[in-house]
Amino acid sequence: MKSTDSMAEGPDGISRVERARRRRGWTATELARRAGTSATVISRVEAGQRPGASLRERISEALGLPESELFATAAEIADAAASEVLELWREVTEALGEDFYRGKGYALEFIHSPEGRPGVRVGPLTFIRVAGLPVAGRSVGGRAEWAALAGATSVDELRWRPAGPAGPPGLN
Repeated sequence: MKSTDSMAEGPDGISRVERARRRRGWTATELARRAGTSATVISRVEAGQRPGASLRERISEALGLPESELFATAAEIADAAASEVLELWREVTEALGEDFYRGKGYALEFIHSPEGRPGVRVGPLTFIRVAGLPVAGRSVGGRAEWAALAGATSVDELRWRPAGPAGPPGLN
């Protein structure tokens, strides 16, 4: 096994492997049996030691989850989120142009939605992806609204709709 990789932990300090194992109601011994290793090795992985490629693959297969979901480092997760946000911002500015925010004194802020989706907030608007498509959100009089960017060429062309309790359709 490689050196400790504390970023295999979730925000609550429990490793992603342990969380996935517990969700299935398995003991460390059961996961070890399914992955062809020992419970001691599983305990070390759950404590933050990064296993070699072969064991990562076997654990991922046993849990039925992608390796990246279980073993990605903080840097890998940050790189993926940054790439996703930059691609989203490119699509937003291609659709709406850059005039909707330039010269207005808006700060550009990279965010995560409550569901963990990376996004961009610029002035009163927030942009995230829903079902793979860019969506704009805003608050008007304390009520949340959303609009798909598809077909719009300016903010004025966005067709705003009230958000439901879970936000725009596709977030449920």
